[in-house]
Amino acid sequence: SGKSTYTQEFLKDNPNYIVISNDIVRDMFHIPFYTSEDSHDYSLALLMVALEHNKNVIIDNSNIYDDTLLRYIEVINEYKEPHKLVTLNVSLEEALKRNKTRTNHRTEKNIIEAYAQLLKTKIKDYSYE
Repeated sequence: SGKSTYTQEFLKDNPNYIVISNDIVRDMFHIPFYTSEDSHDYSLALLMVALEHNKNVIIDNSNIYDDTLLRYIEVINEYKEPHKLVTLNVSLEEALKRNKTRTNHRTEKNIIEAYAQLLKTKIKDYSYE
């Protein structure tokens, strides 16, 4: 919760970045939320195209599973580009509150399950210079 807000604030001072987001991909291709694996595949493909064209990229996704996050890191490492993982720490209560203000909000159960998975994620900080 708060990723897109953080991204929009960052873009104000860094307009040379493009944003890749599973939410945008799901909307664009009409992919249901529960088939997120498909949206990650599309996002990875977009990331490869962006890096091929030397674009600066923000991946605005939850990435609550280490294996998914590692897929993004592996692609980025292939291009030898400097990169950094930013972890936003938000309480469950704040995540539930923010979810209610979203246009396409998730169920409370979805948020609680995602939060529990996020706590299990081992990759918290990562950078490659």
